[in-house]
Amino acid sequence: MNKKGEGEQFNWIFVIIAGGIILGFFIMFTFKYIELQEKRQDVDTVRFFGGKVISASSKLQVGSGGAAVDSNEQEGLRFGYFVDLGYKCAGNESTLLINKGRTAWYKLDDEVVFMDDEIRVNALDLWILPWNFPFYVTNFIYLSDPRTNFYFVKDQSTKEFVDNLDISSAFKVEKVDQNILSIKQNSKVVYFLNKVPLRETIIKLKGNLTSANFVYINMQKKEAQFFEDGKWSEAVKFYISDDNNGHLLGAIFSNNADNFNCNVNRALDRTKTIANIYSRRADLLGQLDRRSECHYNEISRSLSKYASGELLLVDVIKNQNLAGAGCIWVF
Repeated sequence: MNKKGEGEQFNWIFVIIAGGIILGFFIMFTFKYIELQEKRQDVDTVRFFGGKVISASSKLQVGSGGAAVDSNEQEGLRFGYFVDLGYKCAGNESTLLINKGRTAWYKLDDEVVFMDDEIRVNALDLWILPWNFPFYVTNFIYLSDPRTNFYFVKDQSTKEFVDNLDISSAFKVEKVDQNILSIKQNSKVVYFLNKVPLRETIIKLKGNLTSANFVYINMQKKEAQFFEDGKWSEAVKFYISDDNNGHLLGAIFSNNADNFNCNVNRALDRTKTIANIYSRRADLLGQLDRRSECHYNEISRSLSKYASGELLLVDVIKNQNLAGAGCIWVF
């Protein structure tokens, strides 16, 4: 037997085994490195929301007309990498999910965020508006993929309203008549019509587009519906006042009925809590100043009803708060 040949054969077997181990180590190291980088990006994304989005919201002054930031390269909200963002609202909690929430998420406090339930982006367009209903309640945060094209579809009955609907220039918005609507990839179609479009109409319009969302807003009933899983959702009630369209705008930036309904309820729950506080304040002011022109008793009663759910009193309460000369405002 050739011992030299056996030795060479053994050496080759050793080289193959050792090479396999080393290759396996480098493959494992590569995957671990990628995993660590992804986790690092997730943490960076959480910091991004805490340091930029939520921080900007908290610094916004009460009574302000709001603030908007687009995704331009100089000062815009840019991640520097692509990230899957999600939003989940359930009960009293709402959470921003980073990469489906596997390793990172951001729990919101009082802020209310309106966005699609899932987006993949490397930048964001942002709009923050204070929600006064009629007193300051919280800030509404509207987030969108910069690639999204918004189409506000109108008919003769809604033309004037849609033409006068203000929305930040940070977003790409086109207001069109329903008979000339044509969409492309990354579209959000918002219908302001006297009746909901047929399911077949939406399916035909969407065609092979993989990124197109559809919302129907009934301004007469103050309701929104979302086209999900090939059909229209149940109608979700929202509330607006003479000078605040916060909920309506929220419907425009949403694509999920459950999330939108949850956001509306979170905002209203906080509204009712604050209304109770102002009702007690009005009682105290009424004891200190009994002049009838100050309307403290009327405001207190209205606020108490408002806190109990009579939300249509919003404009009545706002007018009652316009006290006479020398009277202290309740809010």
